[in-house]
Amino acid sequence: MGIRTFITILILLSLLNCSSGYVELHDPAKLPLAENYDASKTRMLEAEDCGSHILILFPVSINTRFRKAYRKLMNFVSFDEVMIELSIEESWTYILVGTRYCTTLRAKIAKVNETVSEKK
Repeated sequence: MGIRTFITILILLSLLNCSSGYVELHDPAKLPLAENYDASKTRMLEAEDCGSHILILFPVSINTRFRKAYRKLMNFVSFDEVMIELSIEESWTYILVGTRYCTTLRAKIAKVNETVSEKK
């Protein structure tokens, strides 16, 4: 294998790692109206997932970190609750052989009023 072939394969492999899956957030049109949940009785949830770039060329769990953090967050939301705010924080740390990237999601969760949840 020549050096050109090796470089071409390396570039193609690195480009394949530049895409991530689709993450569907809740449609705001489907959320309960403000009068259907008590915004004064909320709780905060936080979830984080990280990935790394090793030697700038090799991504490890980089493209799935948002999806994994969102799934972790939604595991703590019950069927009678609604997410009314979501903030996303990206951070990175330099490590010996590359860079570690983390996605942190913070959500404000409110309980849907009983009359609304009974209608579902």
